[in-house]
Amino acid sequence: MPTLIEGLDLHVHSVRKQLFVTDRRLDSIRQAIAQDRSMQILKQTIVEGWPAERSLCKAEILDFWNHRDEMSVEDSLIFRGQKLVIPSELRSDMLSQVYTGHMGVTKTTERAKDNMFWPGMTKQISEYVLQCEICLKHRDSNPKEPLMPHEVPSRPFQKIGTDIFQFDGKSYLVTADYYSRFLEIDWLRDMRAATVITKLKVQMSRYGICDVCISDNGPQFASQEFAEFSRKWNFEHRTSSPYHPRSNGLAEKGVSIAKKLLLKAKESNQDPYISLMEYRNTPLECGYTPAQLLMGRRTKSVVPVTEKLLEPKTVPPSLVVQKMLQAKEVQKRNFDKNSKPLCPLNVDDYVRIQMGKTWEPGKITKKHDARSYSVVTEDGAIYRRNRQHLLKTNENFPHIDPMQLNILADPGNNYNGPQENYSASTGNDLTLSQTSQGPYITRSGRVVKKNERYYDSQWVK
Repeated sequence: MPTLIEGLDLHVHSVRKQLFVTDRRLDSIRQAIAQDRSMQILKQTIVEGWPAERSLCKAEILDFWNHRDEMSVEDSLIFRGQKLVIPSELRSDMLSQVYTGHMGVTKTTERAKDNMFWPGMTKQISEYVLQCEICLKHRDSNPKEPLMPHEVPSRPFQKIGTDIFQFDGKSYLVTADYYSRFLEIDWLRDMRAATVITKLKVQMSRYGICDVCISDNGPQFASQEFAEFSRKWNFEHRTSSPYHPRSNGLAEKGVSIAKKLLLKAKESNQDPYISLMEYRNTPLECGYTPAQLLMGRRTKSVVPVTEKLLEPKTVPPSLVVQKMLQAKEVQKRNFDKNSKPLCPLNVDDYVRIQMGKTWEPGKITKKHDARSYSVVTEDGAIYRRNRQHLLKTNENFPHIDPMQLNILADPGNNYNGPQENYSASTGNDLTLSQTSQGPYITRSGRVVKKNERYYDSQWVK
């Protein structure tokens, strides 16, 4: 047996005295060590000396090889530095003890590392915490993901974004062109799908039928009428995930601009149409105005302008696309500084879905695109959410009926299909009680009656 390093016995004795562990707990650890074959081999190896090479180390204690210079034995206890080595029999109990405060993965790991050690402890703590129903329910929001910019169109009105907003007690439809940033603001007499469709028909008859129309999942856009409209007029209708307006960012930006124009015009007692006209004649970051990009010319306004500037002039699309791509690269670079990619999800994955301030259990039933999924929850409701609002877990939820999942995952039950009815009061999500065959019924069983009262005033006063 090799001689002890000078002062080592004094050191381990000092460590033993500094342990804030009751004698009763120490006795249980000694007993567990005595009954654990690998711990007995480890004790013997520490006392007698470690082999010269890793290949000569016994398999039962191979996980301790990288820590061999820190290992010591005192009073039938094993230490790594000043931390107590916990035998396998007591590790699950120690995990539950150290996690009593529900402090999350990082804090729990730091708390455990301060007092105890065993190989793979960090990984086991992470797995243990991520299976805690209470912590999963009340966890923080996911970090934002790297920006996924829309592709730049090659011509005007090829792709448009549309959204509905309210201002001064009235409802408006804003339509924004992804190429020219040209805005149209239409007052809506009512909130029916037919009214919204009529306004879009006017825009498309004026500028041409778009290839792609992007909207949210409002009842007007998720209706059977709108699906029929997109089919007959031969354009693709894409919808953004509820509670994730960033995926229809241009329309959201258009809403912001429209509200500011209307608000400032009202407070300054000016004509809002002039404000809108001036916006359309203001150059963008590419150096051209929305009117120039859409119509190939500036439009005459209240601001003095020469006849030469009003002459039509074709703007090279390649130059516009190049400048837009450069601007998007700068935007993405700045946005991605504080972002973190999230792992993709698959159908049948068990997840937690963010519902306000809590995370509720669910299961993926459909994948719409790279970051948009449909999720069924334990109460039978199905929600569409962006990856930002979903957390993959190792949980299983037996209370989610597999037969129900088969029905919801059926190809005929398309989330964007005409047979579904959506309600803004639930974030444009679907419950099993909602169908186009009857009235909207809440989860509590209350029947929501249609409000037949609509505004009957002009676009603006």
